[in-house]
Amino acid sequence: MPRNVIIAIGVIFFGIIAFDMMGIIVRLLGDTYPILQIAAMRNFFGMIPALILLAHARQFAALPRLNQPRLHAINLLRSTSVVVAQLSFYTALTKIEFATAGALGFSGPIFITALSVPLLGHVVGVWRWSAIFIGFAGVLTIMQPFNDGFSAYMVLPVIAAFCYALSSILVRLYPQDMPSAATWFSRAAKAGDVRAQQRLGTLYLQGRGVEQDLREARNWLRKAALRDDAQAAFLLGEIALRDAGGTAEKANALKWFTQAAEAEHGEAMHRLGMLHLRGVAEPAGLDAAIQWWRRGAAADSASAHFALGTVYREGRGVEQDLSRAVEHFELAARQGHVSAQYNLGNMVRRGQGTTSDLVRAIRLYRAAADRGHTRAQYNVAFLLAHAPKPLASPLTAIRYYMLAAGAGHAGAMVNLGTMYANGLGIDADPVEAFAWWSLATENGDEKARGNRASIEATLSDEQMTTAKARAIELRTKLAESLGE
Repeated sequence: MPRNVIIAIGVIFFGIIAFDMMGIIVRLLGDTYPILQIAAMRNFFGMIPALILLAHARQFAALPRLNQPRLHAINLLRSTSVVVAQLSFYTALTKIEFATAGALGFSGPIFITALSVPLLGHVVGVWRWSAIFIGFAGVLTIMQPFNDGFSAYMVLPVIAAFCYALSSILVRLYPQDMPSAATWFSRAAKAGDVRAQQRLGTLYLQGRGVEQDLREARNWLRKAALRDDAQAAFLLGEIALRDAGGTAEKANALKWFTQAAEAEHGEAMHRLGMLHLRGVAEPAGLDAAIQWWRRGAAADSASAHFALGTVYREGRGVEQDLSRAVEHFELAARQGHVSAQYNLGNMVRRGQGTTSDLVRAIRLYRAAADRGHTRAQYNVAFLLAHAPKPLASPLTAIRYYMLAAGAGHAGAMVNLGTMYANGLGIDADPVEAFAWWSLATENGDEKARGNRASIEATLSDEQMTTAKARAIELRTKLAESLGE
């Protein structure tokens, strides 16, 4: 077993033992001291090791980066949730059996999974939801809310678990470019830790926590890849493929992807399939590509699942099978593959290979839309604008139309103009309608041209002046967002 895995297991065991010891101490002190005082002292003394670690890592200079307006709400919500969690759990430890409080406190993973959907945009499949419901049934079994032995204090560990879960999820909303990670990875990488070499190379490649440096990225990734790190080999293949201007770089990409694939790296198998499809690798063609995608799907590669879903949907290289297409798109979508979420949304909406389900289609479109997929933004806006009650949400539709229009989607501009013209979900505003239709007209939409001409006849001279100025403003914002 690798040394770093042994260390990780040891740290986990130490954490569990330390948490249980803290619970025992709280239980012993709870009869003598107020819970609020115990929590305050716990946090005060808990700052000491944190400050020592910050000093050791020389990261005090990084603390001001948390003092950003966009992080204030997250900081406040995390602080509040931790305080509520501590007070709830500590109170429960003094009022109910220790084992009961501990068992109910372990309901945290249920809440982490559930909260990841609205807060992180994750797609949770039916099996995971089933596990959540089973876990919650276990919580109810322990609590026995309709039994004479039930105590209202049993709810407190569940509240604590929810708040701890919320705190954990909110960590994912912090920017991931803090320099502390780079500092720690650098020290471990120089000491010869393969995993740290790969992670440090990744940070240099992405410019997270360090200034982006392709040369340093190649250097550290190569060190890790030569010691059989599959992810490092995969990233070297990605770099070579991105810079592939000639045969040598393409061959280099093929070499690194092959090394990663031999270590069962699913995404590398997908890339090898693409190289066969493009004729870079022999034998060239779709048949060889599908073989690699099947291997990648067996390794649960989201990209390989998406590629297989596409060929099964279109019947290219395989017999068309919409049910299998849905299956592969589903497996990719669960891993957050944006295009898979969008394409699965299309199939669910149309009832292709699965039962038509408007609610599920909207959820899938929203998952993709929230990660910047323009066509998904348009589709979810259209459905929310035209869906029957109670699914309809014109205000949310306008928000997604705005996102799609900001990415240059002419249809979204047309529909925004229509919603403003007719006062759908917002106060009627012919000036705003004219401006959006003008923008869509400039993007070649003939329907918008006709709509603009119709509403122009109803505007006063003053309104026309305002509308034209607004159209110029929208055009400028669009050009800036598209980097033109």
